[in-house]
Amino acid sequence: MKQQLLQTLATLIGGFVPESASTVQPGEEYLHLDSLLLFGSGAQGRKTLAGLRKHGIAPLAFVDNNPKQWGKSIDGLEILSPELAAGRHSNAVFIVTIWSDRLGHPLKEIRGQMIRLGVSAVYSFTALSRRFPETFLPDFFMDRSEKLVSSLQAIKKAGEIWEDLYSIEEYLSQLKMRMTLDLEAVTRVTDYRAYFPNDLFTISKGDEVFVDCGAFDGDTLKDFLKVVDGRFKKFFAVEPDRINFQKLRDLVEREYQTHSARILPFNLAVGEQPGTVRFSDFASTESRIDDARTIEVECVPLDKLLAKDNPTYIKMDIEGSEKAALLGGRETITRSRPVLAVSAYHKATDLWELPLLISEMVTNYAFYLRPEKRAGWDLICYAVPHERMVR
Repeated sequence: MKQQLLQTLATLIGGFVPESASTVQPGEEYLHLDSLLLFGSGAQGRKTLAGLRKHGIAPLAFVDNNPKQWGKSIDGLEILSPELAAGRHSNAVFIVTIWSDRLGHPLKEIRGQMIRLGVSAVYSFTALSRRFPETFLPDFFMDRSEKLVSSLQAIKKAGEIWEDLYSIEEYLSQLKMRMTLDLEAVTRVTDYRAYFPNDLFTISKGDEVFVDCGAFDGDTLKDFLKVVDGRFKKFFAVEPDRINFQKLRDLVEREYQTHSARILPFNLAVGEQPGTVRFSDFASTESRIDDARTIEVECVPLDKLLAKDNPTYIKMDIEGSEKAALLGGRETITRSRPVLAVSAYHKATDLWELPLLISEMVTNYAFYLRPEKRAGWDLICYAVPHERMVR
């Protein structure tokens, strides 16, 4: 079965047309850019509106299923109910601009909803990404096809690294999504507690030295303390966003005072080199290093931060800085052989570059790929030393 899946991977790579991720797909050539409505007035809708305006394209309205939004305006564009939008603009093109790790991308549902209201042309916002890649790409794991073309050998090599069939199947579907920009290519959802799957590796109650890179407001800390029943050696909580960091400290002081001596919070970024980095301080899960911003945050390599410690588990969810953080922790990872849980979806190339980088640092590790949240595109690469695998 594994050989069949690897052959499928080879066929997928061999059949990849270099421009297929960035050119229009069948049916999309009929998009009428002078009569667009954006279904979804949240962050993705606003980003799409701004990108279209750069090309001189003026959508007719936002559409939203939330009655509280009807009649309002966002960025100068009116928000209509689906019924009103269909009545006024039945021949227009509706672009679905809803996309989140919680809701996923409800293209099928909204397409069905609008067809029942008499609208026939409903497309994903990725149609615009293909039409205007210079404006809308990169966007998380979606990127222009050149990134894939230059990485085909690495893509194939990484396909052979996975320990189980589930991971290979997930790798194939995630790769297909990157090649086609078809968000419906990934359909799996999970219900396990992220970073603590009970079927991949063991958690040692009392002995774990956990390093949380991207600690946010303490969400992973809460889960960790439940899993280990409050028994652990140390918990390093690294969070560069100032507001998130304060929420983290408040959480520890309010709820975990008995553990506070072993919980070490750091208002830092982690990277390959020491220094300062510019940062987007969003006070959200999407705060990230961003050279265009003016806020500066101290950056410390893990090898320096953990010079006197031997971590047993390192988790990274740092919005695209995972590769730099791994490079900055090479000595520590090689020395301590921790479990690694690394987000592999913030950039298109993370899917293959991160597991290959880790595999260069360590030996006798098993690699797994698991979706993290309901939408399925949040993806974690688990690297597990053989001695900690569930047998």
